[in-house]
Amino acid sequence: MILSKKTILIITAAITAAVMAFTCVSMLSAPAAMYAITAGNYSGNLMNGGKILTSNGFIFYINDKNDLIYADVTDGKNASVIMKDVQGELQYNGDLYYFTDIQNNLYSLNINSKNIDKIMEDVYYPQVVGDMLYYSDKNGGLYKKRLTENRIFDLGIKADGRFYIYIKTVYYKGGDGFIYTSGVNTGPSELIDDYRDVFIPRKSEKFFFDGRYIFYKINEGTVFSFTDDAEQTDDTKHRELKTVEDYVIKDNYILYTNGYEFVLSDINGKSDDVIIKTGAAFYLSCDDKYFYYFDEFNSLMRIDADGKNAVKMN
Repeated sequence: MILSKKTILIITAAITAAVMAFTCVSMLSAPAAMYAITAGNYSGNLMNGGKILTSNGFIFYINDKNDLIYADVTDGKNASVIMKDVQGELQYNGDLYYFTDIQNNLYSLNINSKNIDKIMEDVYYPQVVGDMLYYSDKNGGLYKKRLTENRIFDLGIKADGRFYIYIKTVYYKGGDGFIYTSGVNTGPSELIDDYRDVFIPRKSEKFFFDGRYIFYKINEGTVFSFTDDAEQTDDTKHRELKTVEDYVIKDNYILYTNGYEFVLSDINGKSDDVIIKTGAAFYLSCDDKYFYYFDEFNSLMRIDADGKNAVKMN
């Protein structure tokens, strides 16, 4: 049977629509943890310096002596020092790991060959996405370049501190304290919503975007979550969470320090808070299964997603 050109076009359109519908459903039903990853590490981890990363059966971390170490992810055994004088920004992309040293030089690591290459100097808050490197200079200007090329493109954006790349969009805090968004292929920039005086305070201190919500902390220490999702109610679009010193969020839980306790709390209030311990905790991080942190004795610790079963990893 020979199909007419019109019939072929109709069938093609139907198949395209079905594929798009399946893709949308797949994205919406994907686990929340999938949304949290940006540039080869969780955006909340990068917010806290990118000191911890789990990948391919290893845990990579930077200790209090600025040594970059990798070990077995299950128990922290068989630890080896990869490089000294390392600062952070740990992330994984393709076959390579990336990090910065204390002089803000960006390096790549091939864990199989143990080969380390210097990629670029004077790089702040780098994010490697595919074959693109996004970074800030010391004055907050944002740039991008292909890892295989020398050409550098100015995004025309001035950021105050850390930024995040998510699906070809950059999220950043401007010098006025508001959080902005812009396409990475366009110039600056527009506010993320129409309620800048209500939803995004001028004094936002540190923030991250996990693909679902923007979580941000104001100078007074209170953490808020925000989304412009039209399907959310006014009560869930913008919520006050906890007053913290430091924090990270995984799925629907916030792990935070408040100056005297280390606490895990259900954002939706469906379970009681878990006081993990008293005392300090630093560089709070997570992966798809666990939370990680350094305690006051510089021990790398791992806890389950419910805040239980603490394991010393170094």
